Parts: sequence; C-alpha cells; structure tokens
Amino acid sequence: MQAHSGPRTYGLPMSDIPDPDRRARSFGAVAAAYAAHRPGYPDAAIDWALDPLAGRAAPQLLDLGAGTGKLTASLVARPGTTVVAVEPDAEMLARLRIEVPGATVLEGSAETIPLPNASVDAVLCGQSFHWFDEARAMPEIARVLRPGGVLAALWNADDSDVDWVAGYHEVASRDLRCPGCRAAGTARSCPHTRPSAPASAPRSVTGCGSPSTG
Repeated sequence: MQAHSGPRTYGLPMSDIPDPDRRARSFGAVAAAYAAHRPGYPDAAIDWALDPLAGRAAPQLLDLGAGTGKLTASLVARPGTTVVAVEPDAEMLARLRIEVPGATVLEGSAETIPLPNASVDAVLCGQSFHWFDEARAMPEIARVLRPGGVLAALWNADDSDVDWVAGYHEVASRDLRCPGCRAAGTARSCPHTRPSAPASAPRSVTGCGSPSTG
C-alpha cells in the first residue's frame, strides 16, 4: 500500500473533539449548500495521487467520506475508471446520488467500509480524512485495497495571500493571538497563534512580552 497524505491542518486531533462521530455526521442539514459552494479538486492533485496506478487497466476507485461528491465527480470523469463513493450521512448521500449519478453510492464509513477484501485500486479522501478514527479506519482501508494500491488524502487550503482570506483569518483567530501582539497591533503576524481548544482545556500563550493567560 502506497500512502500519500496532506498536512493535518485542522487544529485539534479527533481524540480531543467531543463526540467526533456525531460531528462527522452533522453536515447533512447543509448538504445543498455544501454541494453548491464547496470547491472541487484540481486535476493535477488527482493525477499526482493516482500516478502509482499508471498502466493499470480500468482501476477501481473508492471515494471515502465522499460528502456530496465533489471529488467523486472528478473521479467519474476520468476515462476507464469505476468509482464507488462511501458516505455515512443520509442527507449527504441523497445529494451525492443526484450530483454524481455515474458512481456507485453506498452508505458506510471509513471504520466500516461496505466492500469486499482487495476490491479497489485506490482509496481517495477529499477533505474527509481528518474525521476518521485512524486506529479503526487504517486496517479497513488496507483490507479493501489491492496489492500496490494507493491511499490519497486531499485537502483544499485557504490562500492567505488573498486579502479577504487573510482578513477572515484575522477576525476568526483574534482570541487565539497573544495579548502582546494584539496590543502592539501586530496580531496578523503574531508567531504565537495556536489552534482553538475546547472550553474545558487550559489556554496558555506566552509571547511578545505578554504574560501567560489561563
């Protein structure tokens, strides 16, 4: 199994998020908006992910945690592929079936993949891998992959070189900046930014001459 993965940039590990399974299944209420506004994935990223499969005839691809099918649609559009999409949320599944009729769509999760052993050449995860319980998901992924198969985790990341994106990050993370940087008016470039934490977790930042806060 060859593994390609992107950076984990989502702050807290899943072990620190209360009831992560419920959170992972909470997107159905906004499935239509998700389908309308979420970005897709560049062909170059998918080419990179599937490059180890070059030469395989009619590869079988699994989009795991497929949501409304943003990545699924790009996979189905690739000539010669057969695509299965697996998603746990019923409302996301319903939208996925509308958006990408060319895929086989199944209810399931990364921890319980509804496919036989050694049935796919690649498992791709578009903006979903960070929701998986890796201790349970990785053996399942290995089970369904054929020898020499690929696991690819893809994320779209914000481009902070765009002014409005940088401004959004500034507003969203104001409470994560150390008091010294806020007082000095240099919060945007503060080197002490930290991911948010649950309300019950200790919060401590020291930098730029500021005291620790708890």
